[in-house]
Amino acid sequence: MASYAQRAAATVARPQTDFTKVGRNSKTEKKPTGLEPIKRSLPWDERMIVIERAADALQISPAIATSMMAQVNIALSKVAPPHVRTTIGKISMRGRLSTKTREGSLAAMLLRFRQEIIEAARKADSSIIDVGANENWVEFKILVPYTRYRHPEGLADLREQIEVENAGVVIPPKSKRWMRSKKTIEHHHQRESLPAGAALVVFKVPGKAEGQKLKEEIWVAGYKFKAQP
Repeated sequence: MASYAQRAAATVARPQTDFTKVGRNSKTEKKPTGLEPIKRSLPWDERMIVIERAADALQISPAIATSMMAQVNIALSKVAPPHVRTTIGKISMRGRLSTKTREGSLAAMLLRFRQEIIEAARKADSSIIDVGANENWVEFKILVPYTRYRHPEGLADLREQIEVENAGVVIPPKSKRWMRSKKTIEHHHQRESLPAGAALVVFKVPGKAEGQKLKEEIWVAGYKFKAQP
């Protein structure tokens, strides 16, 4: 008969099962990949990608564009789930090709395979230089004190103040202007007929998220303003 010491050693050596983690009906949980199909309706701009071509490239033909999308989808079929594909898009006057993803997928999903897309697209058109997400610009108008910004660099100062005081907001230099002509505003200013001495400035902000922040509030030179889309 085995001794107590032998039985104790056999017990220690026997593999132990952790029944708090493994059960008869337990299933292995799959970690999300970020490529799962999205079942809700998606805005078109979140499904749009833009294929950039060299500035000196000849205008692309519809036949080449179709061939390009076919090559891209063949490449995606080897690395991505079935719903992560492109559809036939549009050709701009500048020669850019824009295309939407299939239902259930976002542009961000496709761009996880950016290098594969570029290499496949170049099989149909060697002038391809890049691929990226569609960029939306949100346009706002804001009522500001005219005397503060009427000088030649006034709008540049306004741009800088908005960027400094509103985190993450970037205003492209040429995307701002007075809503009415400067001559007309100056005329009313000289006649003291500007309502409250203020005038409207229009500017654009790239990015929906940044634009959404400004819909809620915008700070300029220490003052809180109301920006209207």
